[in-house]
Amino acid sequence: MRGMYRENVAPPPPDPREAGRQAVKNCAMMQVGLAGLHTVTLLLLVVQFAVYKPPAALGISPEDFHEWRLVMLLAAIAYVVVFGGWGALNAWGLGKKSKVARWSSVVYALATVMTCCAAPIGGFLLYMLLRKDVAEYFALGD
Repeated sequence: MRGMYRENVAPPPPDPREAGRQAVKNCAMMQVGLAGLHTVTLLLLVVQFAVYKPPAALGISPEDFHEWRLVMLLAAIAYVVVFGGWGALNAWGLGKKSKVARWSSVVYALATVMTCCAAPIGGFLLYMLLRKDVAEYFALGD
C-alpha cells in the first residue's frame, strides 16, 4: 500500500518570469485590438463625413466643403496607418522582448489615453506596462 501514494510531492515552483511574460503578451494583444478599434472608429467617422451636408446658414460652398472632406479623409487614413502600424510593430517587439518596444508601447498608451473612445483601454495598457513584474521580465535575461 505504501508504494501507491507519493509522499512529499508538490508541483514545481512557478517560473518567476511567467507573470511578466503573460502581462507582456496581454499588452501586445491590447495594442493589436486598439489598432482595430481606431480603424473602426475612424471608418465610421469617414462615412459620417461622406454623407454630411452642411446647413446653408453656414455659407460654405460645395467646393470648399469637398476639399475639407478630402483633407479629413486623408488625415483619417494617415491616423489609422500610423496607429495600426505602430501598435502592430510594438506587439511584435514585445514578443521579441525588446526594451525599446516596451517604452514605445508606453508612449503608444499615452497617445491612446488622449483619444476619446479608447482612453480607458490606453490607461489600462499604461498600468500593465509599468507594473513591477513587467519591468523585471525585461530586466531578466533569457
